[in-house]
Amino acid sequence: MRKIVNRLQSVSWLFPVFSGFIVISCVVYCLIWWKPHSMSICDVDCSIVCWNFCRTMSNFWAAVAIIVGGALIFSGILFKSKSKYAVVVAAFTGILTLPVGVLPLLTIWLHRSLK
Repeated sequence: MRKIVNRLQSVSWLFPVFSGFIVISCVVYCLIWWKPHSMSICDVDCSIVCWNFCRTMSNFWAAVAIIVGGALIFSGILFKSKSKYAVVVAAFTGILTLPVGVLPLLTIWLHRSLK
């Protein structure tokens, strides 16, 4: 079991990068193909910020979603370079992008459990 966790930890820096690309892809999808309608809280979407953007089509929420998606990618790079700020950036952006934000939170857990 320890071997599996070690192997998973070695590639876990890709989890926030992957979730950042998902959030940015969601913004692009809503900009190009989305037909706006009144969304309910039950409508499925990949993250809180992207759901707010698709719901309102507001430039503010588009900017927030793109910035948070970029910060997720940046947190993956910070994990790869073993920066002390990686946990803070991944935790903040992971909470803002739930449910896809579970991936950076999983990365934090993997890095904490091995220390």
